Amino acid sequence: MSKVSSKLIEKGDSPVDLILFKASSQFEEIRLETELKMQKAKVELIKSLEKDVEKLEHLANIESDTSEIKDKIKEGKCDIKQKN
Repeated sequence: MSKVSSKLIEKGDSPVDLILFKASSQFEEIRLETELKMQKAKVELIKSLEKDVEKLEHLANIESDTSEIKDKIKEGKCDIKQKN
């Protein structure tokens, strides 16, 4: 495989056929196609996980902010009770 073809494959800019021409049998072709699909699925799972982590961080920040507000409200209630 030429260096140009390898780089195109790594970038994902070329058709699957460039990968499969290396297969010496139909079984190997199927195996290579399956490995490619698995790699693509892994990439999608990682992207999804990254989005979930971002959402989790956002929710954790909201919870932290809410906790601070609740503490301030409690302090305010205590101050009001002490003034009465």
